[in-house]
Amino acid sequence: MQSAPIHPRTILPALALLAAAAGASAACRPISGDVFIDRVFDVAFTELPDQILGSASGMLSMVCDATDKRAEIRPQFSGLRYARDVSTGGGYFSPAYEINPTSPLIVFSFKYGACDEFDPECPIEEVENGGIDLRDGVPELVNIVGGDRKDIVLSISIYSRGGPMRDVAAAPLGTVATTFSGSGGTHHVTAGFRFRAQTCAVTPQSVTLDPIDARTLDRQQSAGEKSFNVAVNCGASGRPLVLEMSDVHDLANTGDVLAPAPGTTTTGVALQVLQDGTPVRMQQPWSYGTTTGTVMSVPFSARYLRTPAELRTGSILGEVSLLADYY
Repeated sequence: MQSAPIHPRTILPALALLAAAAGASAACRPISGDVFIDRVFDVAFTELPDQILGSASGMLSMVCDATDKRAEIRPQFSGLRYARDVSTGGGYFSPAYEINPTSPLIVFSFKYGACDEFDPECPIEEVENGGIDLRDGVPELVNIVGGDRKDIVLSISIYSRGGPMRDVAAAPLGTVATTFSGSGGTHHVTAGFRFRAQTCAVTPQSVTLDPIDARTLDRQQSAGEKSFNVAVNCGASGRPLVLEMSDVHDLANTGDVLAPAPGTTTTGVALQVLQDGTPVRMQQPWSYGTTTGTVMSVPFSARYLRTPAELRTGSILGEVSLLADYY
């Protein structure tokens, strides 16, 4: 049996059909470009878990063909690991991620919508706090209908973990890619955390040094050292404690010798405050361990110090203020 000859015109309809199909493929073009959420959050420490500490968001906008409605939202949290689900209110729980074991917890979620590209009523503002939770590496498929402009708003919400938390320098946390038929855009997320200082209650303390013989002070240059403790009560435990002392009668003083207060009658003598045998410099903060959540007894000492002026007997008074902050 002979095969029938194939004429070029017999394949033209098929070529035309393929060309038509290629021209009908859906496509989206980003009108916002990739979105970068880059924030260092100033947050207040709390020991309570699942307390909202802050949020940020960014909107990705695209214009798509009318037939392209289905979007894939794919998160990749390269700088994070899953910590636990947190209570986000109303009986709902959301997956939360951490940068390290003492960072606040981060929840990712998104909202979406559509409108006509040139509609003046089309909302363009960012929306705080999302509606659909995201899990690392798990894509979400959504149908976005209502217009050719498609908006994806990614939100990150910051929660307390319950227990110790620390500052974290800003670092990339990952991306969330949105695609329609292979085209789309990406949210890039960078975040860090800085805890605002919380002031501890400091109990006023009065210290009276024992009298010292002028000849002894002249010979030793410092004498009469006496120890005392200051009660510091901070509202949380496990937080870095920072102390700072200031000279009440010389606010510009950054040295370690106190200015004499009114009522001082001696000369050639000054007062000095020490901690662990080291003179305390005014207006120079220093770290002092971590808070306990209860009253702490912070040890100091004070002593007489010989100065170059002529030594005359009498009395001397000095005053300092102690600021105690936890972060």
